[in-house]
Amino acid sequence: MNGASRFVGFSADEALVGAWTRLELTAQLPTQFYAFAASLSDTLLADSPLTLLMASTANGASALLPLCRGRGYFARWRAIGPRELSEPVDALCTDD
Repeated sequence: MNGASRFVGFSADEALVGAWTRLELTAQLPTQFYAFAASLSDTLLADSPLTLLMASTANGASALLPLCRGRGYFARWRAIGPRELSEPVDALCTDD
């Protein structure tokens, strides 16, 4: 799966959660963990549109980045974490 998917209801998709969990083995930052994104989506970002960008290879998911945006036509997509909690952020990816 390449592209973007809505983060709402993401936890109901076991394959996507499993892919994220496998990629977490390479995580270096708190913002790269599924639990961080899920917690923010239920609290500080509960009213924000969320999406998950994911790139895949033949070996499965190889990169992902959860994004959010403000309301409105001209609102920009941005990574979750820095604005809400002053956490550094980077895409979660593997070399596989």
